[in-house]
Amino acid sequence: MNLLVVILDRELTDKYTGILNSDHDKSQVVLLAQGTASSEILDYFGLARKDKAVILCLLTDQETKPVLERLQHEREFQKNGGAVAFTTRLANINKRFYDLILSLGKTEV
Repeated sequence: MNLLVVILDRELTDKYTGILNSDHDKSQVVLLAQGTASSEILDYFGLARKDKAVILCLLTDQETKPVLERLQHEREFQKNGGAVAFTTRLANINKRFYDLILSLGKTEV
């Protein structure tokens, strides 16, 4: 299990949540962000100083590579200041917990 983190300009949020859902429904959390990072950090990640969104998305091991490849082909990931994505391995989450998270996302409130 992997956690995908996508940092992008806020106005691109709908586009990328749609891309992430295009193949399979994926549970996502979108956080609105306004950075306080120094210019050094922004330059390191290739980000501009604007209002950002952070998309968090759980991916199975099989989904991770195709999703990252899909994102890599998008215009915003090919220019400085556009968007950045990375994954981190979640070692202590199991299939049962993942299924629970998915079911909560499909529950109507």
